[in-house]
Amino acid sequence: MIAVIGAGIVGSLIAREINKYVEDVFIFEAKNGIGTGVTKGNSGIIHGGYDDDPGSLRAELCYKGNKLYDEVTQELSVDVKRVGSHVVALNEDELKAIDELEERAIKNRVKEYEILDKTDLLEMEPNLNKDALKSFYCPIA
Repeated sequence: MIAVIGAGIVGSLIAREINKYVEDVFIFEAKNGIGTGVTKGNSGIIHGGYDDDPGSLRAELCYKGNKLYDEVTQELSVDVKRVGSHVVALNEDELKAIDELEERAIKNRVKEYEILDKTDLLEMEPNLNKDALKSFYCPIA
């Protein structure tokens, strides 16, 4: 018998994984529902792993975790909508930040990103500030 404390996304997935090997797995949650704590406060985006410190555990786990969503949601017949994420540059300093994000993405071995120029960005996001110069776009988020 194994007890898992917390029924958010982390606790639930840990319990699911343990249950592949152990029959009696119990989840205990302090709140009145599943996913009502930190999980509920999440921004709702699946991080692409491009912005984490290269070589860090977080960078490795973010990207691997992102890939696991497809497998787990298919197994559980749960729909996930990947809306993508943009980091938009409005000035020269922010353009440098876009370049730095691309360097991090390369070092973190993230291949699923695009650098969008103003024309492509505004075509994709027509309601965006017209002063936008460029975007780092991650479609797997």
